[in-house]
Amino acid sequence: IVFFQRIPILQEKFPNYEFSYAVSYDPSWGIYTDFLYPSPIQKETIKNRQILGVLEEKGDSLTKKRIVDHWIYFKDESSRFQFLEDAKETNFNIVGIWENSDFSSEYTFGVQINRTDFVSYDEIDNVTHPLFKLAAKYDGFYDGWETFVENKSTANN
Repeated sequence: IVFFQRIPILQEKFPNYEFSYAVSYDPSWGIYTDFLYPSPIQKETIKNRQILGVLEEKGDSLTKKRIVDHWIYFKDESSRFQFLEDAKETNFNIVGIWENSDFSSEYTFGVQINRTDFVSYDEIDNVTHPLFKLAAKYDGFYDGWETFVENKSTANN
């Protein structure tokens, strides 16, 4: 009901936009979960944008290539091995391999890989989405990425 009270305000703010809406009863929340809620890969994009925002806040112009570390977890050693074989074909370096029962009861076989890449808004999804999908191919979990802030003070070191 609150939403409908705001429609006239939105129409006034955006007079060139044509508004349309529909109301339907959806007790299972199917419209939300199947259409509006972000997919796993869309969530990954959202996370990427959050990290890029933090880098920018720290003074990073996002214009330079740098080492980007990625963490991926698997249910078994064989899946991790298969993932790594594929990741090597795309020039990723293995930084670390471990088994850790503290992370998750299900995904205990971890790996850290890295590669030198751009981390701009136009490029980072081209790096993380294939890793996300490759991890899923082997029933793994892509846990994200990190890098260092590249700005004038770090560029001179």
